[in-house]
Amino acid sequence: MKLFDITRMHTLRGAALQGLALGFKLALLYWLVAAILVILRSSLHILSALSWADGLLMTLLASATSVLVGTALFGLILGVLAALVSLVAVLVLRELYLRLRLAGRPGAAAAIGAAVAGGLVVLLSLLLRQAMGAYFSAIWPNGYLFWMGLPGLIFIAACGYLGWQMGNRRSTL
Repeated sequence: MKLFDITRMHTLRGAALQGLALGFKLALLYWLVAAILVILRSSLHILSALSWADGLLMTLLASATSVLVGTALFGLILGVLAALVSLVAVLVLRELYLRLRLAGRPGAAAAIGAAVAGGLVVLLSLLLRQAMGAYFSAIWPNGYLFWMGLPGLIFIAACGYLGWQMGNRRSTL
């Protein structure tokens, strides 16, 4: 599965579709990693408390299934939100790429891609803090790092890589 197809960035529609796909793929990847980590953590707790005679295998399967089902719906909802955010990022990056004539300048294009994504992550973090008010301190730092920090870093890296790929082209999109 390719993260994005740079050849489809020449039209606004193609760039928009690539942005939507990028966000959803990144959210799916993060959901899979998070689900595996939660399953491993809960399995370790179950292994320390139960024996084979107590139904260890069925308890492990039930726990893993409940984690996967429980997080799948949440992952889809966050995938839609991530798709919309990456849509904005890719369209802004495409416009800056064309206006600043970044063809053949992969370093500059990567820096601009990472900066666009970083700006969106900071904006979303500020909006989250404002929306949560006093409750924000309840999720700081563990909840924030899990739900915003690490996905934000992955998003910044992906947009920087997208900018790098765009900048490696010798001609404009």
